[in-house]
Amino acid sequence: MLVALCVLGGLGVSGSLRAAEDAAHTGTAKRDEPIMIRADKAWESESEEILYLEGNFVMRTSEWEVKADRAEVHGPVEDPERIVGYGKPASIRVSIVGGPDAAPDEGYGYSDRIVYLYNRELLELHENARLELKNVTVRSGAIVYDVGNRRLVSSGADGVEFVMRPKAQATQ
Repeated sequence: MLVALCVLGGLGVSGSLRAAEDAAHTGTAKRDEPIMIRADKAWESESEEILYLEGNFVMRTSEWEVKADRAEVHGPVEDPERIVGYGKPASIRVSIVGGPDAAPDEGYGYSDRIVYLYNRELLELHENARLELKNVTVRSGAIVYDVGNRRLVSSGADGVEFVMRPKAQATQ
């Protein structure tokens, strides 16, 4: 069974599917674009604070996309606090805004566990982490990347590896 959900973000109410449907129908959401969620199976926790998704999980907006074997959406579905994806590997694509006149770059992250703190634009890659930016690839046991401020922290028992590409190769 394929489950697909499309909601508008930003109500700040419980994470229930009913709240997501109300947001989509009433137009009271803060954000203008929908959040698309797809999985083979979905269920809510008893407290309706976590939406569990399993099988071919995809959650996306025009600014980011998470793909995983299974996932958890914490907080309101339409304005999640945190998205956790699990896979071998799970992946994330994020738009990284440059200066005021610069077009956004794309960044790609891969790991066994991805945590995206949605409103803080903070990306955590855990276990077999790899982050690919415009001209650099970072590999480590764990990577934390502040998307909004373009700041990186990386650590792991095996150290950190950076592969830098000349700018000419990075734009191809």
